[in-house]
Amino acid sequence: MMTSLPSTGTYMAVSRDPLFENRHPAILYDVIENVITKLSTLKLSGLHILELAVKCVDKTAPPSSDWLRKVSVGLEIIPPDQGYHILLFEVDHWVLLHLDTLLAPHPYLLPDEVTELKWSDTPEKVYIARARLDLFDSLANAEYEGVKASKPNPELLTVFLWSKDYEVCTRAFRWCLDLVPISLPGTLGDADSTRIFVPETMGSRWVEHFIHVLCNGNHLEGSPSLDFLISHLVPKWSMLPSSWCCDFASTLLFCIVHPLDIHNHPAYQYIAERAVRRQGAKLRGFLCFLGTLLGLIKSSWTWSSLASFENWLDWGRESHHEAVYKDTHTQMEHILTTVKQRHTEETLGFFAELPMAGSWMDE
Repeated sequence: MMTSLPSTGTYMAVSRDPLFENRHPAILYDVIENVITKLSTLKLSGLHILELAVKCVDKTAPPSSDWLRKVSVGLEIIPPDQGYHILLFEVDHWVLLHLDTLLAPHPYLLPDEVTELKWSDTPEKVYIARARLDLFDSLANAEYEGVKASKPNPELLTVFLWSKDYEVCTRAFRWCLDLVPISLPGTLGDADSTRIFVPETMGSRWVEHFIHVLCNGNHLEGSPSLDFLISHLVPKWSMLPSSWCCDFASTLLFCIVHPLDIHNHPAYQYIAERAVRRQGAKLRGFLCFLGTLLGLIKSSWTWSSLASFENWLDWGRESHHEAVYKDTHTQMEHILTTVKQRHTEETLGFFAELPMAGSWMDE
């Protein structure tokens, strides 16, 4: 007696499209065909059905079976011993990406097709991106154990970087940091030498997007944004281009996260103040990082932003981490003094150009 396949009931409930179970095992191929063609709007339920059917077919198909092929017009499904092929035309590129993930290392989304992927924060695309990032992590673990694995496609990662989903955006950026070029592209003997990520190509608008994602991540349990900065960005900081570092520093130090918030906290305060219960070592690392950023963009500070920064440091010394803030303030005093001196000289230079400035300056 034939047992019911787990994906067929779900498929019929969602699509209301009857399947003839007496065609088992070909029924799963019908499920795959119908989901791709009739549920191509990428509903999450359709993705789950497709995933169940694909995994079941791939598990039960003969090892040498090439039952799903990428062809010029789309996809070709070849049910074994059925005497027919199924052609699927113009398959959605996000479906191809998910098939590429489910059936790795078989390529279904070609490198030149990645540009066809346009990001929007739908549950379906977030699900596909998370699955892909899980695959990258599993391949990295395999490489750690001695199995050579190819690096992720940086163009695909940059698609994920525009997600507002904290996990997708930060995990993609963590991989991008691993792909920041150490050697020039095209190095002989290195198959992955062209798999590099150039931060400048993302532009300052993405930096602002990323900072907002980090700040929103502080609503999660603990302080994941603080952990991310200390564990992943800071160790790579010296490898990043100076123009990108300046954009990041300006955004983190001056960007108001929620303009309608009556407190008008800059991003760095928003992240740090939600980490006051964290271990002092992590917070100390973040404050030292702020010191680096402060010195990087000394010419961009205004009297208002300087006052806000110093008031915040004074608040920190009086809060749960007095010793941490005090140590960091000592390290920053020289930079702060330099910035104030620069502003004072610029202000005096401005007044010196005014009429009757000589008598005023003498007084």
